[in-house]
Amino acid sequence: MCSYSLGRYSRAYATFELSVAKLELPTSEIPKYLEEFNYESLAAIECHYLSQNCFVEENYIWNNLEVIRSKPTAISQARYDMLCMPKLAYRLAKEFRNYRLEYVTAGHSATDEALKESLAKATKWVLKQVNDRRLFSTK
Repeated sequence: MCSYSLGRYSRAYATFELSVAKLELPTSEIPKYLEEFNYESLAAIECHYLSQNCFVEENYIWNNLEVIRSKPTAISQARYDMLCMPKLAYRLAKEFRNYRLEYVTAGHSATDEALKESLAKATKWVLKQVNDRRLFSTK
């Protein structure tokens, strides 16, 4: 379990999180943004998530590629994502037989408009791939 102090520490963590996650959020607007959501909860959740290795074994995707390689896969990658490196998205996409990789001008946050739109397109693409497979399946 995480031990952290509410107040300034959780606010400092949330400020850091916003500064690396959002592409177009001026530093001067971060305090206003923090007032719009419960940053203490964000800090507690993130602390727990990270202390549990994000609930995923190290290299889980790479170690299980054979299981998912043939599945239609869409990756929406933000060019300015400071947490998930764009070059790894490219490397991962090349491992799939049927993939869609789109780079967008955004940060890590799915609330960045360009990334939100890309994720919606990616979802539609995967659904189309799945439905097309059903249509042309020989089973």
